[in-house]
Amino acid sequence: MTYEQYLRVNGDKIKTNYWYKNLKEIFKDLGLPEKLNKTGSARVAILKAIKENTEYEKRGSSWFFTRNKYTETSKLPTDLQDGEIIKPLPDNDFYYVSNFGRIWFVGVRDWLPQREWKRRLLVSIGSNSYWVHRLVAQTFIPNPDNKPEVNHKDENPANNRVDNLEWVTREENLNYGTRIQRIKETRMRNHPNSGFNKGMPVSDKIKQKRAQTIKERYPDGWGSWNKGKTHSNNIRNKERAITKIKELISQYDISVEEIFTQTTS
Repeated sequence: MTYEQYLRVNGDKIKTNYWYKNLKEIFKDLGLPEKLNKTGSARVAILKAIKENTEYEKRGSSWFFTRNKYTETSKLPTDLQDGEIIKPLPDNDFYYVSNFGRIWFVGVRDWLPQREWKRRLLVSIGSNSYWVHRLVAQTFIPNPDNKPEVNHKDENPANNRVDNLEWVTREENLNYGTRIQRIKETRMRNHPNSGFNKGMPVSDKIKQKRAQTIKERYPDGWGSWNKGKTHSNNIRNKERAITKIKELISQYDISVEEIFTQTTS
């Protein structure tokens, strides 16, 4: 860490409206070892940084600071990655947004933790939750047409870098990339005999996945619902298991043999 970086973190410790007798006192407040005051190059670098980031009066060896800019800037992150920049969230200077998809909270001087929900990332600001991709777009991407939604260009909803985002209309978002195809595949997998899926051919891969789904739900076949049950409930539980498995077999158009005899890689 350079002396400039050190002062960005610790420079707010310099007191204003207070006469320091000498540099030794200032170094002490900054947590710097006294020996640096006697080291030519270090002393010059530290003094240069202090002078550039404060307003002060000087009488002999005494210093009086009227303004400390470090109290205004030291609350910002010092661990930015190469190419990463931050901007204040519109109308809220307590939060800064990174073009890499990170959110900085001035109040705690740290990046906000992000949590996943429906494959997208959220942060908490106050008592509310906000989508990270929307905060990044609102901060960095102009929206002259007032488009309501934000699209992930690579279709990865966890990639919230600004170069992966764009403002779109609802229609543009719905028709983007492989979304329609993925919806069709999901419908075919979950509801093979409903709507436009009825009667369509099913690939071996999808059939195997459906069989595995049933097998995972009922690994012991008809006896799956008997686990942990009392003897008096065995008959009823078996009937329920049989009924449920038959429903799934009918839904997925697959045989019992294909479910409980196949091996999966």
